[in-house]
Amino acid sequence: MKIKANFFEKVRSIGFLLIIVTLIYNSGYLLITTSKSIGTILMIPTSIILGCMLLKKGFKKKLTIKHIAFFYFIIIYVMTFTINAEFSSYKLYITYLLYIVIAFFLSQVISFSNFINYYLKSVKVITLISLIMFFLINVLGISLNFPLIENVNGRIFYNAWIYFYPLYTGYARNQALFWEPGLFSSILIFAIIFELKFKRVKTSLINIAIFILGLISAHSTAGIILLIPIFVLFLDRKYKKGRNIKSIALGILVIIIFLFCYINYENIILMLISQNEEVFGKLLNDGSRKTSRIGAPLINLIIFSKHPIFGVGFGEATIQFIKLAPNYLVDSQTSTSTFMMAALGIPGFLYTMFWIYGVLILKKTNFLSKITLILIIICILNKEPHQGILISWCILFYLLEGPRKKYSQKIRC
Repeated sequence: MKIKANFFEKVRSIGFLLIIVTLIYNSGYLLITTSKSIGTILMIPTSIILGCMLLKKGFKKKLTIKHIAFFYFIIIYVMTFTINAEFSSYKLYITYLLYIVIAFFLSQVISFSNFINYYLKSVKVITLISLIMFFLINVLGISLNFPLIENVNGRIFYNAWIYFYPLYTGYARNQALFWEPGLFSSILIFAIIFELKFKRVKTSLINIAIFILGLISAHSTAGIILLIPIFVLFLDRKYKKGRNIKSIALGILVIIIFLFCYINYENIILMLISQNEEVFGKLLNDGSRKTSRIGAPLINLIIFSKHPIFGVGFGEATIQFIKLAPNYLVDSQTSTSTFMMAALGIPGFLYTMFWIYGVLILKKTNFLSKITLILIIICILNKEPHQGILISWCILFYLLEGPRKKYSQKIRC
């Protein structure tokens, strides 16, 4: 019996490790840009393992918005695939459907509090490793000649498996193990939100400090600007008992300042560079992505306007985007919300609506915090293509769980 118990314990540990590897690899891990098939191969056994865990746990009879969203996306994806006859892109649809299945199954078998716990610990370890490597390479100037890899865009990186940095670059940006620093900053923003608003135990200021250091080292202007509404969440939580009209007005003022900075951050960067080019010059390259953040949604909406009912499908939407991108000086797809509309048509609009609804149904969260969270999430969704990031789907389904117990309101160092 003891041998049998040890065997099942080992199988369980291997299964848990596979789930973690699958989540990381399919959530913006840089090597997925060199081989997407590995990510899909990892997801197949992972979905089976999670499915078996769900069968063992049993299904809840109560139908929630999360279940509705799950079946909605499955049906719409299949309909779009069929109507647009995207048979040549079947691998892409299998991958996207696996994202949805794994995220939903995971949210059914692992509680939100445990997910947050695993998420925060994982991001903390990833951030600490990246900060150490970033310091060694860019501050101490130590040359670490790891093997070289080339991604789909032709960029060459040193590959340390748990940390990547470009071979040729005019400025230092920390991207940890993700395909770009901007995505790393989004992962960190979610970590700060979880630490502040959703963690059941006391909020750790040390963890938040680590995440902010990671954010600064990523040199993501949009990510750093998102710290402004994060500050609103911090104030709202810290002074909850003394909340009044003045504090709400202050929060709204901060949000207005954030919106102004987010919309005009390229002009702000140019102004800072004119004052001190040596200090702020490195931000110019990131600021140039403003063209993509404005042009990408515009291209997606043009595609959507021509095929509003069921879109053109994910494969065709990508092809048309690439064709139109040079006309609008766009170098990458950044808007998840509008890309879902281009690919799925009007039904794709509900992708963003589900995120908003997930925030609105949060318990023990006041109106100011909800509006702030919605603002942050919409900004994150429209600075990277999150339709292909597994961890984003997981967060969405957890948000759609509905009312939860009270979260911790204590803050510790």
